[in-house]
Amino acid sequence: MQDHRQLRGSDSKWLPMLRRATAEQSFLGTGEQVMIHQKMRHWLRVSVTSVLVFTITAIVQPGDRSGLCLSQEPESLRYTISNQAVVLEVVPGQVGIVTAQVGMTENKRAEFRAALTDQGASDVEFFRDGIFILKGTDEQNFPKMMQAVERMQGRPDGRDDKDQPKRGLVVRLAGAEERMVLPNEILVRFAPTATQEQIRPLMAEYSLEVVRENPSRRNQLTARVKDGTPQDAVQVVDRLNGNEMVVVAQPNFYRLRQYRQEIPNDPLFDRQWHHQNTGQNGGTPDADIDTPLAWEITRGSQDVIIAVIDGGFDDQHPDLLPNLWTNVGEVPGNGIDDDGNGYVDDIHGWNFTFDNGDLRPGPFPDHGTAVAGCAGARGDNNEGVSGSAPLCRLMLLTLGSGDDKDAEAFDYARRMGAHIITNSWGYSISPAVNPLVITGIDDAATSGRSGRGCVVLFAMNNPNVNDCIGNRPDISSLDSVIAVSRASNRDRFDFSGFGNCMDVLGPTRASGGTGTLGITTTAIQGQGSDPTRNYRFDFGGTSAATPITAGIAALVLAESPCLERLQVQQLLQDTADRVEDSTGHYRTADGFSQPADGHATHGYGRVNAFEAVRTVAARHRGGRGGYDLMIRDNRLDWGNTEQPSNTAFEPTRQFIPHWHSVDIKVDAPPFQSSPTTSAAFETLIDEDPRAATGNRVYVRVRNRGPLTVDQAIVKLQWAFAGTSLPALPTDFWARFPEDSADTSAWRPIDKVPLADVAYSGSSTVGGGDAAQIAQFLWQAPSLDPNQPAFQHFCVLAVVNSPQDPVSQLARDSFVPDFITPRDNNVTHRNLVLQPNLEEIETLVGFFLRNPTTESIRSRLTVIAPDGWEVEVKNAEENGSAIRLDENFALQAGQEIPIVARIRRPDRQALGLATFVQQHIGGQEVETLGGLTVRFGEKTPLLLLPRRQATAPPRNDDATTEERPNGRPVPVKREK
Repeated sequence: MQDHRQLRGSDSKWLPMLRRATAEQSFLGTGEQVMIHQKMRHWLRVSVTSVLVFTITAIVQPGDRSGLCLSQEPESLRYTISNQAVVLEVVPGQVGIVTAQVGMTENKRAEFRAALTDQGASDVEFFRDGIFILKGTDEQNFPKMMQAVERMQGRPDGRDDKDQPKRGLVVRLAGAEERMVLPNEILVRFAPTATQEQIRPLMAEYSLEVVRENPSRRNQLTARVKDGTPQDAVQVVDRLNGNEMVVVAQPNFYRLRQYRQEIPNDPLFDRQWHHQNTGQNGGTPDADIDTPLAWEITRGSQDVIIAVIDGGFDDQHPDLLPNLWTNVGEVPGNGIDDDGNGYVDDIHGWNFTFDNGDLRPGPFPDHGTAVAGCAGARGDNNEGVSGSAPLCRLMLLTLGSGDDKDAEAFDYARRMGAHIITNSWGYSISPAVNPLVITGIDDAATSGRSGRGCVVLFAMNNPNVNDCIGNRPDISSLDSVIAVSRASNRDRFDFSGFGNCMDVLGPTRASGGTGTLGITTTAIQGQGSDPTRNYRFDFGGTSAATPITAGIAALVLAESPCLERLQVQQLLQDTADRVEDSTGHYRTADGFSQPADGHATHGYGRVNAFEAVRTVAARHRGGRGGYDLMIRDNRLDWGNTEQPSNTAFEPTRQFIPHWHSVDIKVDAPPFQSSPTTSAAFETLIDEDPRAATGNRVYVRVRNRGPLTVDQAIVKLQWAFAGTSLPALPTDFWARFPEDSADTSAWRPIDKVPLADVAYSGSSTVGGGDAAQIAQFLWQAPSLDPNQPAFQHFCVLAVVNSPQDPVSQLARDSFVPDFITPRDNNVTHRNLVLQPNLEEIETLVGFFLRNPTTESIRSRLTVIAPDGWEVEVKNAEENGSAIRLDENFALQAGQEIPIVARIRRPDRQALGLATFVQQHIGGQEVETLGGLTVRFGEKTPLLLLPRRQATAPPRNDDATTEERPNGRPVPVKREK
């Protein structure tokens, strides 16, 4: 950088005048007014500071003590990192002060505001990190303001230590809105091989003095440019980044940090719906993370440590104290760094604001206390609430203000053994602006946990902004972290941070009508809302969603501690419930949200603790042992079975057919190239089978568990289909995979062995898709008009392995339409010979069946495009009349041949006609099964509303149209 910085809009003719003006300056003393030639006073007003030496409108001469200019127009500062230019704009008319007064009460703020106003400040903006922004301040009053701050802070005037107030420019990246305070400090990392004998001369050359060293990272330190030197911090950074002994240097920015909490004004509510949602206060039943089911397997482990980096903590809270991590190498209160880690008396963590082990003082202790409770409040102890990981330990780290403290917090967590690091705060970030913060996060994620990597989670923004794009995206966009946005107690996305860098949604208190309840968690003792005043019921925003998700990750590691970071992330994503597809629009290929504009709003969906823990837990503990073979039933099915796969997780639950597996495809002759990979399977054109000839059928098998399945076998069979499939032979499971003695209803096609089925879940994290493809040759039957269902078939696929067998629930049943949605090892696919599109009217034959061993009441309904006419009749002579949307009786094992007449308005009318058979049981309706007749190109399956049999339909913000006689309510479950 040049010493002379040009005024914005100025002309070179002013430079001689500026030089003369500079020559006439009379420096009086630190903080005192600089006397400038009268002709230039309307151009330049300068005050001198003890800390800040870079300025953009003052002329810096060797030996001068430069200062702070409150320009009324934005000026720019420039430096280079890794060959990338960084341009900072100085916010006009604003001055930043960094103090030790973090987390001030309103009364304390009022005292400071009054004192600063008395000294001439026209406006004061306070931030929880102990930062003030003074606006419209007259420079001649600035020294008195600083003295007032020093007096109120309780520090003697003139004392130069870490608690002394720091003054700085208020800057932002060019084109950005986020402000930062920039004092005369830098953050520098020297080469690991550099010795102190080499570093000291370099520090002296640039007039640098050490402010603090990072005990967790060799040769990384914070330094201050000494007063009275010919360069400022930005110039020093620019020059150091060209030195071979320096890995990287950056200005030490102090952040106006965003704590990602939303403060609601709703009435308090004392139930933790995010663990178990029963529909309380207008919520959607089961819009939760199913932690009670996960806790039946594990409540966590004291061996798993969750580092909570936040704004301070009430570490004596009775629901946090039992779970606090303890540094066993440190002797409490002796004032000695017993374990030699560079931190004295770091018993339960560290306070990076005050550089001590007292964790409560901080910028936002009520926020940090609530966050810690969401992740790891002690459960089952007759005290208040439970975190999502109630037996895991909490390492509490109170944030500092500068980039150096942020980077050091991650280094500390990594070094001291944290498994999970949760962050309910954030700011925009860039490798060129915050390289050492990014390095700290990346190193924790890649080398923590003895190389397995710490699981690092960040809260996305609460405002509805794309956190993933631009020159400085949000910190949650980093590849090494899990980005968490938020969903309400009605399973609705709450219009918060979004974008293609997002990963999952976590439950939280929502706003704008998307939800009704807050999160119940710990509060600073005496400041809560419950009768004990130790708990609060209104916590929300992504600040709550993130630690709740972090607790799920901790439960996973409690069951499977050797998992790598990416494997934990994959589990959280793969096992998420795909909530609110009507707006999230999950891709069929990988289950990731992709609305029409291409920017994800729901990621992989809302996290599910039970499904994640069950996947990795040992089989004797109720888990799947790390293996989870699956064949998908529909485009929203990614293996979860806590609710049936035909459940569409809309705010008002809906139904999606389970008879259209996206993992079964047909190739009629002439054949296409056989797919051998999942990607090739995706591009294979799915065709209708051709009668009386051989058709290839492909079945894709995935494994969403982290362990490779050594051997598996896939069996395929077919039947003439109906709205309910025929019951399996009574010896089907006993003889599996061999054929049953009776093959009259279910005709075997073949069985195909698979070997080494590796991880192949929905996540694209960490590599390609290792799903395997089983190929079958099916000899389709000849068309026989005497057969009622001659055009309609169904193929049933079952995958089984000693490491992941078909569940006992499935083996206890012989009803395919019951088994398929409840066991991800089983699926079936509805196949129909394509109708003649030249005919407006089409006849379709199928069976109505009762596959059970008891008499039932049933009903047949149809969903078809507007303007289509559909009629059905019993094809039996003298058979009882069957009409749409009317109840009828079916005896045990009875089947009735049906002929349906479908009349389209014209030949160009294309779409689906879906017939659904329902079981009427008391006040509820349960789907037995269905079939779909397709006219034209493949069409995405529609979501069908569920409803009560006798009660009127609810339209609680339903996002799809409810048609008469829709779908049944979800199967109830107990947790």
